[in-house]
Amino acid sequence: MPFVIEDRRAIEAFAEATQPIELRSPDGRLLGQFVPVEPSKKMSFPEFGMTDEEIFRQDNDPNTKWYTADEVMERLRQLRKKA
Repeated sequence: MPFVIEDRRAIEAFAEATQPIELRSPDGRLLGQFVPVEPSKKMSFPEFGMTDEEIFRQDNDPNTKWYTADEVMERLRQLRKKA
């Protein structure tokens, strides 16, 4: 459902955005996220705050450290023991 914004300052801020912006109520409650449209920089998962190109580059970086599911579960068990 479209929501029309009348506030010129808000319109300008959204128009100039180059990355996702959190939208909050005056009391600080998170309402959602605005993701700017950039046809040249597709974001399949805007909640990550990274373009598809950035995700692809990170996935293919030989220096990226990857962990197996078993390694992650073991680390979680260790953290639970410390708590």
